[in-house]
Amino acid sequence: MLYEEVVALIGEVPPGFEPLVYFACIMILLWMLQFVSSVLWTILSWFGGR
Repeated sequence: MLYEEVVALIGEVPPGFEPLVYFACIMILLWMLQFVSSVLWTILSWFGGR
């Protein structure tokens, strides 16, 4: 899961700061979703001839 990877990257999260890490994970996932959908839209538009 992304949370474990972030914790492995930054180290152990101090007590009370877990919500911030979860929020950062959600932001990363939203960015990745936007990036993938943008690339997919570009590819589909290219094949569609627009």
